Amino acid sequence: MARTKAAIVKRHPALRGCFGIGLGYGLMHRESVILVHVLEEMRARDIVGLSLHDGLLVPRSRVDESRTIMEAVARGITGQALPVTMKGSLPAVA
Repeated sequence: MARTKAAIVKRHPALRGCFGIGLGYGLMHRESVILVHVLEEMRARDIVGLSLHDGLLVPRSRVDESRTIMEAVARGITGQALPVTMKGSLPAVA
């Protein structure tokens, strides 16, 4: 961890004060709050979704709607636009 922290601080010196203050835990909590809200909104719209760490597995036919939900919820909670991208898809199952 020490080597990783040193490498990060060397490349991004402004982040030096972000270590050791619990910032990472706060960000992880905020991420989980966003995801729970997204899943609740998806459930309200009858979209089946499976959370996978910091993303969702959703039916291909509902990807655009799910992305819109994720963007809106993230903006509502953080006040910032957060990038939402699709990272591949599974083959269709007949």
